[in-house]
Amino acid sequence: LLGWSAEEVLGKRFGSWNFVVPEDLEIVDRTIAALLNGQTTRNLCCNRNYAKDGSIVHCEWYNSVLFDEAGELVSVLSLVLNVSDRKTAEEELRDSEERFRQLAENIQQVFWMYDVTEHNLIYISPACLQVLGYDCENCYEKTLSFWLRHVRQEDLPLVMRSSRQALRGQPVEVTFRFKKSSEDERWLLIRAFPVRDRHNRIYRIAGIAEDITERKEQERRLRLLESVIVNANDAVVITEAEPVEPPGPKIIYVNEAFTGMLGYTPEEVIGKTPRILQGPKTDWNVLKEIRTALKEWKPAIAELVNYHKDGSEVWIELSIFPVTDQTGHYTYWVGLQREITHRKEAEVEMQKALAKERELSELKSSFVTTVSHEFRTP
Repeated sequence: LLGWSAEEVLGKRFGSWNFVVPEDLEIVDRTIAALLNGQTTRNLCCNRNYAKDGSIVHCEWYNSVLFDEAGELVSVLSLVLNVSDRKTAEEELRDSEERFRQLAENIQQVFWMYDVTEHNLIYISPACLQVLGYDCENCYEKTLSFWLRHVRQEDLPLVMRSSRQALRGQPVEVTFRFKKSSEDERWLLIRAFPVRDRHNRIYRIAGIAEDITERKEQERRLRLLESVIVNANDAVVITEAEPVEPPGPKIIYVNEAFTGMLGYTPEEVIGKTPRILQGPKTDWNVLKEIRTALKEWKPAIAELVNYHKDGSEVWIELSIFPVTDQTGHYTYWVGLQREITHRKEAEVEMQKALAKERELSELKSSFVTTVSHEFRTP
């Protein structure tokens, strides 16, 4: 146990044998005094001892004394157990419990544990006040039926089915609407799993509850935005934020209107740059103005010629604006392209008509001048 042989310790007095860790001397002295003073005939002392090699051993000393008929001490008997492994395990368990406590008390989600035998809540983390609207003390007083009454009626069958699955030993994940104490309805995501005892019987259900109301709202807005983009008549092109300099940022998304306008399928342009759409009549001065705006992360509006997959010219009105993430970092460029080919053709025809009208007007004026001169000449 401690490394000394019987021959090395027989005949030694405890006081001369310095094998107790100094911090534990007081408790050892009290234990021995209680035996010698007749306060008790047996006791237990838990302390640390030095082994022969200098290492520390956690020990449990089971002590008993024997007195003769005259009340004189005859002997002291001690049974010593090495409990170092148990102490180490206990310390590790305490450390683990402390880490768990700090984690559970500082996360935004609610960690909870339910006893299926006693049918009551045995632990819930402080985040319950923010997520559920009730503090820990109130939560412990509530029954399962109370919580179920706060679930929206149409979501209740799903919640009940998930509860039965957990009791049958299946991990579950369920999303439902829950009415807080303030009558504010929130979306909750519950993940739960069974906890088994050493006989493999389910005796607890543990889980995490998370308020995902904002996530649900974001998903709704994203679905709405996606619907708008997918069904828009204008072509939508989304690219990476950089590089702005040639060859330019890569395309990561185009909608169906883009394909209808320019003939390219998403697979043909994703991963390439918008330069694939440019050609001989694309105005490079306009592109330079766009690039200058992009370098400063400013929106840009321009009219220019792009080219259809079949090589035909397509006049477009282009509107580009940057998109940022939650940190304010620029992540994407969104380009809206509206075809204005017919408008441009009409403008050309109008210019031709105006030019023809000017030409006719000039001819008319010249004719009138000539005729007038002839009438005045004798």
